[in-house]
Amino acid sequence: MKIGLLLLILALPLMAQSPAFVSPSAAASAALGHAVQFPETKYQPVDGRTFYRWSQVAVFAANGADTFSSWNQSEGNPLLAKSGGNFGAGSLAIKAGLLGTSFVIQRWALHHNPKLYKTFGWMNVAIAGGLGAAAAHNVAIR
Repeated sequence: MKIGLLLLILALPLMAQSPAFVSPSAAASAALGHAVQFPETKYQPVDGRTFYRWSQVAVFAANGADTFSSWNQSEGNPLLAKSGGNFGAGSLAIKAGLLGTSFVIQRWALHHNPKLYKTFGWMNVAIAGGLGAAAAHNVAIR
């Protein structure tokens, strides 16, 4: 039951991008009793760019949540921990640099191969999930 509901919730935004869900069918127009006129719009096929952009937003949000939950706390990652072992401004600079570098590399790869939008989008969703789990862990141990 829970898995079916989760799949439905996750599938609805993807279904909304389909042109079949944008305009009403002829049966719906007939049920209204009159012809419904919609302005013609130029439909562009979905190539994953919108999904990729939203996945970037998810990574930024999860990174912010992880940063907020780690601030002035003991840091387990030796790359981010400073001499005191706490997460601070230096750790934030390193984390932001790593995130920015990963997005620059993705942008370069997408410039050379636009077919990778969905692949990088799903990769970003996985990264956002990991960062979100880290933030939840940090909040739980406070």
